[in-house]
Amino acid sequence: MGSCGAHGAGVLPGGAGRHARRPRRCWCCSIRCVEEGPRSPKFHFRPLISIGLSSLAFAYLLKPLGLVLASVALVFISAYGGHEFKWKEVAIMSVVLVIFSVLVFVKGLSLPFPICPDFIEVCPIR
Repeated sequence: MGSCGAHGAGVLPGGAGRHARRPRRCWCCSIRCVEEGPRSPKFHFRPLISIGLSSLAFAYLLKPLGLVLASVALVFISAYGGHEFKWKEVAIMSVVLVIFSVLVFVKGLSLPFPICPDFIEVCPIR
């Protein structure tokens, strides 16, 4: 069946019922099996927040600014969350992503995304 330190094949079905009946024993057993070791690495919130903000920015900017500028904002905001942000690399990546997005989503799949912003009367990309 196994123990706290070395789980066997029957720990989940058999052990779960046993520990549900005696939760204090489960807690004591788990405290006893904790081993000292290296600390877990620090959790970085900046990438998580920047990716979330970039997704929200893309969603809110797609209709008024179009696919091109919303994609550029998405790439720059999400790349800012990384530990090595280089303007030149991010700019090249955003241009490649914009070209790919326009070709796949607008031209290939014929999705009705606005390509250019509303304030540009004649869009060069049609």
